[in-house]
Amino acid sequence: MDPIRVNNLEVRLAHSVADLNAAQALRYQIFYGEMGAFPTGISHELKRDVDGFDQICDHRRWRGYRS
Repeated sequence: MDPIRVNNLEVRLAHSVADLNAAQALRYQIFYGEMGAFPTGISHELKRDVDGFDQICDHRRWRGYRS
């Protein structure tokens, strides 16, 4: 899937390990940093939200551009 860009936002599927790591790090920041959830196990160690669905789900990367 090619990236889709609307105005100053772009979305695309994660294609690499680096993309997946970035998506997990963002989830960690939101869930544990902003929403107050408590990380356990591997998520706490890696500072990334890791779960069993990561291997079977598509992950999307969002990027904002300044106008």
